[in-house]
Amino acid sequence: HACICLGRADRMLDRRTGLALTERALAVAHATGDVDLELGCIAQIGLIKVGMGDASGGFALIDEAMAGVLGGERSSLDTVAYVCCDMLNACDLAADLGRATQWVKVADDFIHHYGCPFLYAECRTVYGSVLMASGRWTDAERELTNAITMTEGVCPSLHARALARIAELRIRQGRLEDADAVLSALDDSAPTPADTLSRAALLLARGEADGAQIILERYAPKLRKHRQGAAAGLELLVDSLLAAGDLDAASNATRRLSALTDLAQPTDRVAAAAGAARGRVALARGRSRSASIELEAALALWSELDLPFEAARTRADLARAIGADDRDAAIEHGRRALAAFEELGARIEADRTAQLLRALGVVPRIGAKGVGTLTAREQDVLALLGTGLSNPEIAARLHVTRKTAAHHVSSVLSKLGLRNRAEAAAYAVQART
Repeated sequence: HACICLGRADRMLDRRTGLALTERALAVAHATGDVDLELGCIAQIGLIKVGMGDASGGFALIDEAMAGVLGGERSSLDTVAYVCCDMLNACDLAADLGRATQWVKVADDFIHHYGCPFLYAECRTVYGSVLMASGRWTDAERELTNAITMTEGVCPSLHARALARIAELRIRQGRLEDADAVLSALDDSAPTPADTLSRAALLLARGEADGAQIILERYAPKLRKHRQGAAAGLELLVDSLLAAGDLDAASNATRRLSALTDLAQPTDRVAAAAGAARGRVALARGRSRSASIELEAALALWSELDLPFEAARTRADLARAIGADDRDAAIEHGRRALAAFEELGARIEADRTAQLLRALGVVPRIGAKGVGTLTAREQDVLALLGTGLSNPEIAARLHVTRKTAAHHVSSVLSKLGLRNRAEAAAYAVQART
């Protein structure tokens, strides 16, 4: 009965009910002297508390459980894997890079002595996710690539999870064709929440807002099973509806997202996402004052959580909200957002922000200059040429003017010594394979 309570609590959206069930299971563990069950309950209570925004109290419990399982206070090695997974998922929820780094090293030592490929792959995947959230994208790619390599043909569920996470990274980087290739390798007959979100994000990044909405609405019941998945799905849905111009539906989705914050503490990621969504909806409705208030509060939360991509995106939205009333402040926010996106390597968001700065009368300098080698933007253009896109289509995909797209195409041809677009397309296909 106690194990059933523990399992049910692990899957619940309502964390308060999940907490109550886990505490019931813990009471049984104390009464029966079941140390393995006790350690599992302590770790899960810690994970639930982190999910509710009590990072300090939650991690104190997880640290206690980790010390117990790795110190030999358990009878089953499965308990180690269970507690370690809770620890890693808590680090992922809180984007706590320092703690994740510390415990991943400890878990790796355990794996080296006793073996546990599942836990090793889980470590790599979650650690890569935390690195991505923290802005260390090169390190994230290394960890996720390792997870993909070691799970291929061995553990389909973990392999799919790692692929979905690296697809998310590719989308953030603006490498949409690469993200599409990764997602094409996944089984779309039984999508997980992670790859569902990545597929929707890819469609939205490509300007296919209607397709993103269809995916998100179709798999909403699955996403609602977990609070973070539900929040991420609603956040994407808000952006898709805004892109489609359906402000009433976007407002409704924002209210549903805001309702999830009833289960959170003020500094929770869901609260930050809900505030940013409210700000974007207000901005779309022309309510610049309300938008700026919401976006400033969301920016403060993202900054406190140390999530640079989300903070930069919200900062760029704030610049849009205040541009008409305080041009100098808008330019400052725009420049800081652009610098953050360039440092991260978020090409599409950098282009959007550069476009914003140009609208404010500022000519931003983007990317490195070089002779004989392609810049990051020119590599993007080459990849799009390989898919057969025209200059207007490239301009729309990269959020630049047609003149700029034509200039990039000419530069690519010149630097690579190619005579025409057909040769460039062939070159791109050869380079990709």
